[in-house]
Amino acid sequence: MIGWILRRLFTPWELVVVGILIVGFAWFSIDLSQEELPERAALSQAAGVLDSATKVTSGRTRRVTYNLEIKNADGELIKLTLPERDISEEQVRSLLGRPIAALYNGTEDVWELSTGGTTVIQYEKSRQNRIELQAFEAEGAPYLGGGGLVLSLMGVFWLIHRRRTARIIA
Repeated sequence: MIGWILRRLFTPWELVVVGILIVGFAWFSIDLSQEELPERAALSQAAGVLDSATKVTSGRTRRVTYNLEIKNADGELIKLTLPERDISEEQVRSLLGRPIAALYNGTEDVWELSTGGTTVIQYEKSRQNRIELQAFEAEGAPYLGGGGLVLSLMGVFWLIHRRRTARIIA
């Protein structure tokens, strides 16, 4: 059944290439799972008033993020992006126009967000979530890579079978 489906969807060379791409994606996933997490002292800090927040839904994955613009005391805008899994829409609305402080690494890696004496996103919880995500990636990547290897080998064996069949007929 699986062979029939693969024959209808792919040529042998396409199957080999797709398998190699899957192995590459698994390798990339393993590489990401080994990434060092920054210490709290190494993070950049942004402090100011939350000037605007935009909800963005992207692509087929329907990934929802919030683009935050923080205006600091100098009038400079700092743009940060938060995924929906870290903060709810109600929390974003309640932060508009209020002074906030954020610890971040890059533009999308907000590790801590607080306003006044209230911490909305805690550094320790963010770090624990990243550790769990890395563990999940490291656990699943070998299976994904093995599946890609099997697909590539199926494509190679299919090519060999086609060549042998072509020699017998000729």
